[in-house]
Amino acid sequence: MTDSLRGQVAIVTGASGGIGGAIARALISARVKVYAPEHALLDVTNATAVKEYVRFVMGQEERLDILVNCAAAAPAVEASETLDLYNFHRVIETDLVGTFLMCREAGREMIARGYGRVVNLSSVHARLTYPHRAAYATAKAAVIGLTQALAVEWAGRGVTVNAIAPATVESPRSDGFFERDPEALAAILARSPSSHLATLADVANAALWLCQPASGFINGITLPVDGAWSVSGWYHSFTGNE
Repeated sequence: MTDSLRGQVAIVTGASGGIGGAIARALISARVKVYAPEHALLDVTNATAVKEYVRFVMGQEERLDILVNCAAAAPAVEASETLDLYNFHRVIETDLVGTFLMCREAGREMIARGYGRVVNLSSVHARLTYPHRAAYATAKAAVIGLTQALAVEWAGRGVTVNAIAPATVESPRSDGFFERDPEALAAILARSPSSHLATLADVANAALWLCQPASGFINGITLPVDGAWSVSGWYHSFTGNE
Protein backbone atom coordinates (compact mmCIF):
# COMPACT_ATOMS: atom_id res chain seq x y z
CA MET A 1 0.00 0.00 0.00
CA THR A 2 2.62 2.53 1.07
CA ASP A 3 4.66 2.11 -2.12
CA SER A 4 1.96 4.10 -3.92
CA LEU A 5 3.22 7.20 -2.10
CA ARG A 6 6.80 6.90 -3.34
CA GLY A 7 8.11 10.18 -4.73
CA GLN A 8 5.32 12.34 -3.36
CA VAL A 9 5.98 15.56 -1.43
CA ALA A 10 4.40 16.41 1.92
CA ILE A 11 4.33 19.20 4.48
CA VAL A 12 3.74 18.09 8.07
CA THR A 13 3.32 20.87 10.62
CA GLY A 14 3.88 20.18 14.29
CA ALA A 15 6.36 17.40 13.51
CA SER A 16 8.39 18.25 16.60
CA GLY A 17 5.50 16.86 18.67
CA GLY A 18 4.66 13.24 19.25
CA ILE A 19 1.80 12.81 16.76
CA GLY A 20 3.25 15.06 14.07
CA GLY A 21 6.63 13.38 14.39
CA ALA A 22 5.12 9.90 14.12
CA ILE A 23 3.19 10.87 10.99
CA ALA A 24 6.26 12.46 9.43
CA ARG A 25 8.30 9.31 10.07
CA ALA A 26 5.55 7.10 8.64
CA LEU A 27 5.47 9.17 5.46
CA ILE A 28 9.24 9.07 5.15
CA SER A 29 9.11 5.28 5.51
CA ALA A 30 6.63 5.32 2.62
CA ARG A 31 9.26 7.10 0.48
CA VAL A 32 7.58 10.51 0.71
CA LYS A 33 9.78 13.60 0.80
CA VAL A 34 8.63 15.37 3.95
CA TYR A 35 9.05 19.05 4.81
CA ALA A 36 8.55 19.41 8.55
CA PRO A 37 9.15 23.01 9.61
CA GLU A 38 9.97 23.76 13.22
CA HIS A 39 7.59 26.19 14.92
CA ALA A 40 10.47 28.64 15.27
CA LEU A 41 10.86 28.60 11.49
CA LEU A 42 7.18 28.71 10.60
CA ASP A 43 4.49 30.49 12.58
CA VAL A 44 1.34 28.90 11.16
CA THR A 45 -0.74 31.82 12.45
CA ASN A 46 1.18 34.24 10.22
CA ALA A 47 -0.46 34.33 6.78
CA THR A 48 2.61 35.80 5.08
CA ALA A 49 4.96 33.25 6.61
CA VAL A 50 2.69 30.37 5.59
CA LYS A 51 2.44 31.62 2.02
CA GLU A 52 6.21 32.02 1.78
CA TYR A 53 6.86 28.56 3.19
CA VAL A 54 4.52 26.85 0.72
CA ARG A 55 6.14 28.83 -2.10
CA PHE A 56 9.55 27.67 -0.84
CA VAL A 57 8.48 24.03 -0.98
CA MET A 58 7.02 24.50 -4.45
CA GLY A 59 10.23 26.17 -5.55
CA GLN A 60 12.22 23.18 -4.35
CA GLU A 61 9.92 20.42 -5.60
CA GLU A 62 7.44 21.94 -8.08
CA ARG A 63 4.74 19.78 -6.50
CA LEU A 64 2.89 19.32 -3.22
CA ASP A 65 0.84 16.18 -2.78
CA ILE A 66 0.15 15.93 0.95
CA LEU A 67 -0.51 18.34 3.80
CA VAL A 68 -0.86 17.12 7.39
CA ASN A 69 -1.77 19.77 9.97
CA CYS A 70 -0.55 18.82 13.44
CA ALA A 71 0.67 22.18 14.76
CA ALA A 72 -0.93 22.86 18.13
CA ALA A 73 -0.61 25.36 20.93
CA ALA A 74 0.05 24.36 24.50
CA PRO A 75 -3.39 23.65 25.96
CA ALA A 76 -5.13 26.30 28.04
CA VAL A 77 -6.22 24.03 30.88
CA GLU A 78 -8.26 26.29 33.11
CA ALA A 79 -11.78 26.74 34.41
CA SER A 80 -13.80 28.62 31.80
CA GLU A 81 -14.99 31.28 34.23
CA THR A 82 -11.39 32.36 34.82
CA LEU A 83 -9.89 31.51 31.42
CA ASP A 84 -7.84 34.42 30.15
CA LEU A 85 -8.92 35.63 26.71
CA TYR A 86 -5.31 35.68 25.53
CA ASN A 87 -4.95 31.96 26.24
CA PHE A 88 -8.27 31.20 24.53
CA HIS A 89 -7.17 33.10 21.42
CA ARG A 90 -3.74 31.47 21.51
CA VAL A 91 -5.22 27.99 21.16
CA ILE A 92 -7.78 29.05 18.53
CA GLU A 93 -5.15 30.89 16.48
CA THR A 94 -2.75 27.94 16.28
CA ASP A 95 -5.07 24.95 16.19
CA LEU A 96 -7.79 26.44 13.97
CA VAL A 97 -6.55 29.54 12.16
CA GLY A 98 -3.15 27.96 11.54
CA THR A 99 -4.85 24.90 10.06
CA PHE A 100 -6.95 27.12 7.78
CA LEU A 101 -3.96 29.13 6.56
CA MET A 102 -1.96 26.00 5.76
CA CYS A 103 -4.96 24.48 3.96
CA ARG A 104 -5.57 27.66 1.99
CA GLU A 105 -2.02 28.03 0.71
CA ALA A 106 -1.36 24.34 0.11
CA GLY A 107 -4.83 23.93 -1.36
CA ARG A 108 -4.15 26.51 -4.05
CA GLU A 109 -1.17 24.50 -5.27
CA MET A 110 -3.03 21.20 -5.09
CA ILE A 111 -6.04 22.56 -6.96
CA ALA A 112 -3.76 23.90 -9.69
CA ARG A 113 -2.33 20.37 -10.17
CA GLY A 114 -5.67 18.62 -9.75
CA TYR A 115 -4.47 16.39 -6.90
CA GLY A 116 -3.94 16.57 -3.17
CA ARG A 117 -4.48 14.91 0.18
CA VAL A 118 -5.07 17.05 3.28
CA VAL A 119 -5.28 15.54 6.77
CA ASN A 120 -6.18 17.76 9.72
CA LEU A 121 -5.72 16.79 13.34
CA SER A 122 -8.88 17.12 15.40
CA SER A 123 -9.57 15.26 18.64
CA VAL A 124 -12.15 13.25 20.49
CA HIS A 125 -12.54 16.47 22.51
CA ALA A 126 -14.53 17.86 19.59
CA ARG A 127 -17.41 15.63 20.74
CA LEU A 128 -16.60 14.35 24.24
CA THR A 129 -14.45 16.53 26.41
CA TYR A 130 -13.17 17.00 29.97
CA PRO A 131 -13.55 19.95 32.34
CA HIS A 132 -11.25 22.93 31.76
CA ARG A 133 -10.82 22.31 28.01
CA ALA A 134 -13.05 25.05 26.54
CA ALA A 135 -10.42 26.49 24.18
CA TYR A 136 -9.11 23.12 23.01
CA ALA A 137 -12.55 21.54 22.53
CA THR A 138 -13.76 24.60 20.62
CA ALA A 139 -10.76 24.64 18.31
CA LYS A 140 -10.90 20.92 17.56
CA ALA A 141 -14.65 21.00 16.88
CA ALA A 142 -14.10 23.89 14.49
CA VAL A 143 -11.36 21.94 12.70
CA ILE A 144 -13.99 19.33 11.85
CA GLY A 145 -16.27 22.03 10.42
CA LEU A 146 -13.39 23.45 8.40
CA THR A 147 -12.49 19.99 7.12
CA GLN A 148 -16.03 19.38 5.93
CA ALA A 149 -16.32 22.78 4.26
CA LEU A 150 -13.05 22.38 2.34
CA ALA A 151 -13.92 18.82 1.33
CA VAL A 152 -17.15 20.04 -0.24
CA GLU A 153 -15.41 22.91 -2.04
CA TRP A 154 -12.45 20.94 -3.37
CA ALA A 155 -13.93 17.49 -4.02
CA GLY A 156 -14.42 18.13 -7.72
CA ARG A 157 -10.85 19.37 -8.13
CA GLY A 158 -8.97 16.27 -7.08
CA VAL A 159 -8.25 17.34 -3.50
CA THR A 160 -9.55 15.44 -0.48
CA VAL A 161 -9.70 16.91 3.02
CA ASN A 162 -10.18 14.63 6.01
CA ALA A 163 -9.55 14.77 9.74
CA ILE A 164 -8.36 12.40 12.43
CA ALA A 165 -9.84 12.51 15.94
CA PRO A 166 -7.66 10.59 18.39
CA ALA A 167 -8.59 9.91 21.96
CA THR A 168 -5.80 10.27 24.51
CA VAL A 169 -2.57 9.15 22.89
CA GLU A 170 0.39 7.64 24.69
CA SER A 171 2.99 10.34 24.08
CA PRO A 172 5.42 12.62 25.93
CA ARG A 173 2.69 15.25 26.18
CA SER A 174 0.17 12.93 27.83
CA ASP A 175 2.88 11.30 29.97
CA GLY A 176 3.57 14.66 31.60
CA PHE A 177 -0.12 15.18 32.31
CA PHE A 178 -0.59 11.75 33.85
CA GLU A 179 2.50 12.15 36.02
CA ARG A 180 0.75 15.12 37.58
CA ASP A 181 -2.63 13.36 37.80
CA PRO A 182 -2.28 9.54 37.84
CA GLU A 183 -5.93 9.16 38.82
CA ALA A 184 -6.93 10.63 35.45
CA LEU A 185 -5.11 7.85 33.60
CA ALA A 186 -6.81 5.19 35.70
CA ALA A 187 -10.22 6.74 35.03
CA ILE A 188 -9.64 6.94 31.26
CA LEU A 189 -8.42 3.35 31.07
CA ALA A 190 -11.33 2.14 33.18
CA ARG A 191 -13.81 3.64 30.72
CA SER A 192 -11.97 2.49 27.59
CA PRO A 193 -13.29 -0.66 25.87
CA SER A 194 -9.73 -1.29 24.65
CA SER A 195 -8.25 -0.86 28.14
CA HIS A 196 -5.25 1.03 26.79
CA LEU A 197 -4.40 4.37 25.23
CA ALA A 198 -3.94 4.94 21.51
CA THR A 199 -0.34 4.73 20.35
CA LEU A 200 1.46 7.16 18.10
CA ALA A 201 1.59 4.38 15.49
CA ASP A 202 -2.22 4.06 15.61
CA VAL A 203 -2.61 7.71 14.65
CA ALA A 204 0.20 7.68 12.08
CA ASN A 205 -1.27 4.65 10.33
CA ALA A 206 -4.66 6.37 10.10
CA ALA A 207 -3.04 9.42 8.53
CA LEU A 208 -1.06 7.26 6.13
CA TRP A 209 -4.26 5.61 4.94
CA LEU A 210 -5.96 8.95 4.28
CA CYS A 211 -2.90 10.11 2.30
CA GLN A 212 -3.11 7.23 -0.17
CA PRO A 213 -4.02 7.96 -3.79
CA ALA A 214 -6.55 5.12 -3.49
CA SER A 215 -8.44 6.99 -0.75
CA GLY A 216 -9.73 9.53 -3.27
CA PHE A 217 -13.43 8.92 -2.60
CA ILE A 218 -12.95 9.16 1.17
CA ASN A 219 -13.57 12.85 1.69
CA GLY A 220 -14.84 15.10 4.46
CA ILE A 221 -14.75 12.46 7.17
CA THR A 222 -13.43 12.65 10.70
CA LEU A 223 -11.81 9.32 11.50
CA PRO A 224 -11.87 8.39 15.21
CA VAL A 225 -8.71 6.71 16.50
CA ASP A 226 -9.97 5.83 19.94
CA GLY A 227 -10.53 2.08 20.30
CA ALA A 228 -14.34 2.59 20.46
CA TRP A 229 -13.98 5.05 23.35
CA SER A 230 -16.33 7.61 21.78
CA VAL A 231 -19.12 5.09 21.14
CA SER A 232 -18.96 3.32 24.50
CA GLY A 233 -21.67 3.83 27.09
CA TRP A 234 -20.00 1.45 29.53
CA TYR A 235 -19.02 2.94 32.87
CA HIS A 236 -16.12 0.82 34.11
CA SER A 237 -13.52 -1.63 32.80
CA PHE A 238 -14.80 -4.20 30.34
CA THR A 239 -13.75 -7.83 30.65
CA GLY A 240 -16.06 -9.41 28.09
CA ASN A 241 -17.97 -11.31 30.77
CA GLU A 242 -20.57 -8.68 31.59
